Amino acid sequence: MKIDFVVTWVDGNDPKWLEEKNKYSPTDEIMNTDIRYRDYGTFKYWFRSIEENAPWVNKIYLITEGHLPEWLDKENKKLVVVKHSDYMSSQYLPTFNSNAIELNIHRIKGLSEHFVLFNDDFFLFNKTDKDDFFENGLPKDCAVYSPVVPYREFSNIVFNNVRIINKHFNKKENLKKNFLKIFNFRYGKQNLRTLLTLPWSNVLGYWNPHVTSSFLKSTFTEVWSEEREILNSTSLNKFRTTSDVNQWLMRYFQIEKGLYIPQKSNFGCKVTLNEFERVEKSFKSKKTKVVCINDDFGVEDYDIKMKKLISLFEKKYPKKSSFEI
Repeated sequence: MKIDFVVTWVDGNDPKWLEEKNKYSPTDEIMNTDIRYRDYGTFKYWFRSIEENAPWVNKIYLITEGHLPEWLDKENKKLVVVKHSDYMSSQYLPTFNSNAIELNIHRIKGLSEHFVLFNDDFFLFNKTDKDDFFENGLPKDCAVYSPVVPYREFSNIVFNNVRIINKHFNKKENLKKNFLKIFNFRYGKQNLRTLLTLPWSNVLGYWNPHVTSSFLKSTFTEVWSEEREILNSTSLNKFRTTSDVNQWLMRYFQIEKGLYIPQKSNFGCKVTLNEFERVEKSFKSKKTKVVCINDDFGVEDYDIKMKKLISLFEKKYPKKSSFEI
């Protein structure tokens, strides 16, 4: 089984990219704030973490608007550089919408049926093998039900995903078919979330660990066939909007169809720059395999924290990867 990694990256400081972006105006400034495009100089450590902890990966597909880090060795045999224009319809371009970029990745030429989607702030912090992401040909995932809590504009996107799921699937039937996958010891205390949603006949939402997602490419093809209108509408949006859906919809389809193997709930974690003590602790963890170090609103002492973060990465991954010149 060949497993590819797909990672998206943008250089928010690229003058040409900024000039193009400024030609358009997002309808929702909060969902498209500059921190969503901010590159804080840690991407080379992403490659170092992959090379050290997932040397078995088949290919790495790096998706960009066209710009590349100056340190990147484009000749690396495992690296495939993909521009938006290489796989997205011209009617969707230019795009500054991460939802549109991710919803179309199944169109990338040569991409394996089994692939793992990363953001550029998802790092592998411990050794992994193929079974951490796929088992018996199926994606590993946490099928935990949990209500959608409306606390930010992004919640609308999650709500849109769940509405579509309830259109296509029957929660009670899925519970009967996949009971031991939905209530599974690997989820630990997260099983309580699913238990508390049982009184409702429809899906209220899902627990969404903000870490890597393992996908079957065929799932994207199927969902596009079933819900082309809203996927096309999302792809046409230059920036993220509250009417969008996102790639989690594909996860939810896989869950409802039983196309997954239960994943440990502590497989990964998300920490933000506003909780830097947790960031530091994550570097010392011997169990957590995927860590998302997320930018955030109103980060105090940003420059100081970034220097500390780079220092942590240098200590953990001091050796250049083969993806660096």
